[in-house]
Amino acid sequence: MARGRPAKHPDLAIARRLANQRAQERARSRGLVQRSLTLPVDCWELIRAARVPGETSDAQTVARLLLTLGAGADRSSADG
Repeated sequence: MARGRPAKHPDLAIARRLANQRAQERARSRGLVQRSLTLPVDCWELIRAARVPGETSDAQTVARLLLTLGAGADRSSADG
């Protein structure tokens, strides 16, 4: 006898795709863009080593690092 509630979608691939679409819509509503990022292992190790207290995901660390680069570029153009 099956346990739990019945699956909403008989095909697991469809269910996964719909879940990803919902996550993307939630991210966009918060002003975020959700994308996958493929990097070499060495890059991921550097990203994880750069994580600060309070960051709970690689995405937060990457966003902070990229925003820091953008702020540095703004300062460089103002200095020039």
